[in-house]
Amino acid sequence: MRSIWLIAVAAVLVSCGGNGGSASSAAPPTTPTPTTTVTSLQIAGSAGSLMPAETAQLTATASLSNGSTQEVTAQTAWQSTDAAIASVSGGGLVTAVAAGSTDIRASYQAATASVRVEVRPRAAQRFTICGTVTDAGGAPVRQAFMEIRDGVNARREGETDDQGRYCLRDLAPDSFTMRAGKRGYDDVDRGVTLTADATLDFVLRLQQGTLNLCGAVAEVSGSPVSGVLLEIRTGSNAGRTATSDGAGHYCLANLRADSFSLRASRASYDPAERAVLLSGDASLNFTLLVTTPTVSIRAGSATPPTITIAVGQRVRFVNAGSGAIDMESDPHPSHTDCPEINGPLIAAGGSRDTAVFTRARTCGYHDHLSVTAFGQIIVR
Repeated sequence: MRSIWLIAVAAVLVSCGGNGGSASSAAPPTTPTPTTTVTSLQIAGSAGSLMPAETAQLTATASLSNGSTQEVTAQTAWQSTDAAIASVSGGGLVTAVAAGSTDIRASYQAATASVRVEVRPRAAQRFTICGTVTDAGGAPVRQAFMEIRDGVNARREGETDDQGRYCLRDLAPDSFTMRAGKRGYDDVDRGVTLTADATLDFVLRLQQGTLNLCGAVAEVSGSPVSGVLLEIRTGSNAGRTATSDGAGHYCLANLRADSFSLRASRASYDPAERAVLLSGDASLNFTLLVTTPTVSIRAGSATPPTITIAVGQRVRFVNAGSGAIDMESDPHPSHTDCPEINGPLIAAGGSRDTAVFTRARTCGYHDHLSVTAFGQIIVR
């Protein structure tokens, strides 16, 4: 009986093994998964052209063997082939140092990449010099020349305006000599070290001259005119002035030989301007025209009764009386001698200008309404 029981147990064990009972204790074999590797490395960023002290961020991206990509900037080893031109941080930040070119290299695992960085020179700063040029009396000097004599800005030039102002622009930083001058004045040189926009003023002094220009100023009638300003307006003697005395005389002394314009002016007179070529002591007279000379009519009389004017002038009649007047040319009643005088009535307190007198002659006139207020206009 014992032998039969052992055979039965063995049969049961064989039967269980045949139904796969051993699968629960051992997994079936599998195929190993391949390892993912880096196939290439790419660098991105705008570091191609920088100026000193500028920065640019680079990034590194790895391409993997499974077809995907991965940003690996922080895990990448960065290096500059010339850190004196551009350096790079461990995070891919490029800093330009000096003009030149260098390569920035990146390494991640077995992959490498590089990018060229050009550092261009920083543009040079440019500056401006402005100022004024005056004479010893503080008056502006027009058309004075301004010149840089040496250095990198040599031969840069300018000129003062009517207020004596000038500006030289777009100048490179440098040390140089700047000159201000004008014919008839002593040149003035100033040393300049230009590191920023600057203001530089000059005072010019007239060179000593030896020539004199004198004359007289009078009205058309020949009466002297005092208090007339005589001013040299152009040339090396520009700015020199004199005033006529009680006899109408003036003198401009110690002038340089030159060509210039001389102007005579006074209130109530039309200014006059004459061209002068001074090569020795000279005399120049002026005749000033009263600005629209006036004749006042009152109570049958004219004040002044005789007035002298120049060809090209008018006369103004002013009614200083209480009734209307009608000023007409002689003879009465045809009024034909000087038609420039003839015109409409002038009410009390009013005035009327004649026409322009176009030729030299003597014109008598009167009030046509009363045949009084006789007077003369002498045209020269």
